[in-house]
Amino acid sequence: MGGDKDPERAKELYEISCAGGETNACMKFDFFELGECPEDTQATVALPTYSCRRENGVQHGPVRTVYQPGRVQTQGQYEEGKKDGVWSYYYPDGAKQATETYEMGAREGTVQAWYQDGSLQGETTYVNDQIEGYARVFYPDGKKQTEEIRKQGKGPFTQWHNNGQIAISGQFDGPRTIGDWTYYSKSGEVLKKNDLGSRGSGAYESYDLEGNKSESGRYRNGLRQGLWTVFGPNGKPLIVVNLN
Repeated sequence: MGGDKDPERAKELYEISCAGGETNACMKFDFFELGECPEDTQATVALPTYSCRRENGVQHGPVRTVYQPGRVQTQGQYEEGKKDGVWSYYYPDGAKQATETYEMGAREGTVQAWYQDGSLQGETTYVNDQIEGYARVFYPDGKKQTEEIRKQGKGPFTQWHNNGQIAISGQFDGPRTIGDWTYYSKSGEVLKKNDLGSRGSGAYESYDLEGNKSESGRYRNGLRQGLWTVFGPNGKPLIVVNLN
């Protein structure tokens, strides 16, 4: 499709289809605006998504998903099948929910998210799709909920209760969980200290923000291994999974 459309004829067909209640055609016109797709691509609609595709099916050009015609949910761009440029996400009322930037499929720069009232929910910086620098999540009242500080993939992780008391402190090395991971109650009591050492190996127990044991198992080289148990709110085992 691309630039080969006749704008006047397209507009006429759009008006006819909308008047007849053909939502698919209305959506298509709303997004592609008489030729927004690049040359050598075809405008396609598969509710709730419409995008531009080459003959081989690879997405190339703008893409949107919608809640309904005229109400955007996601908006971004593909470059030869890979996310590229700024991607934006919206709540049903039109308020911005999040933005992130890609360079040929890899996240770069700062990802931000907002609560529906516009207050900041979180922000994370990326370099080549890896967290580098700060990753923060905030409670609705603006207090920090979690924070990671990464340098070359390594760094501490902290989570807080909503009263400001530390809930969890630990350490990451890329995707690996290493070192001491300590869980605290809302009053500051130590619930459990897990020592995984520099290699990230050993027994492990985690606790939720209400102070209830939530999981138990073992790590090996920073990754979960063997049998892991998930506990219910009553403290009884709920699920047992084997991660071998």
